[in-house]
Amino acid sequence: MLGGKVAFVTEPAMRKADIKPHIVAGLRGPRYNLYLEQQIAWDDTPLYVFDEWTAYVNGAEVGVGQVQAGLYTGQWTDAVMGPLEFTAYAIATAKAIKQKDPTYYASNMQFRCFTAWNIKRAMALYEAGRVMTEFEWTTQDQYATKLRTMPEAQPLRDVAKELWGADWTQTVLGF
Repeated sequence: MLGGKVAFVTEPAMRKADIKPHIVAGLRGPRYNLYLEQQIAWDDTPLYVFDEWTAYVNGAEVGVGQVQAGLYTGQWTDAVMGPLEFTAYAIATAKAIKQKDPTYYASNMQFRCFTAWNIKRAMALYEAGRVMTEFEWTTQDQYATKLRTMPEAQPLRDVAKELWGADWTQTVLGF
């Protein structure tokens, strides 16, 4: 991560493919096919999804920071959609772990802590960037609404509340 932070997280006993059933069709965003369908070489490394998520969050942090500092010189980009989309995939990963590796959480508090930290970071960047001309996009706002309200996404909201608490999910995720 940026800022000299690092997290060591053990891979759960499952496949990356085990995440896919937990991502409902309405939350399969523009990056879904590439990272969850086409990247089959990473199937034995389910936290590959977290590698990509972290990269998108880091990119958004740099982009939002550049806009805030008046240094952004690029064109429009969906820089804050990636962190938002992968936040849903991260929650789906957490749900898949509960199903496929039920003892994982007892010995891997680092995963739970890192995931909460990165969700909070991703959502703060989404909220900051979504109103910046360089990053605003109706599609990402619709995606956030789906994550927060779509009935089919309730299992993801439930697992987030179970893992990080109702107050935290309301404050950070808006549900």
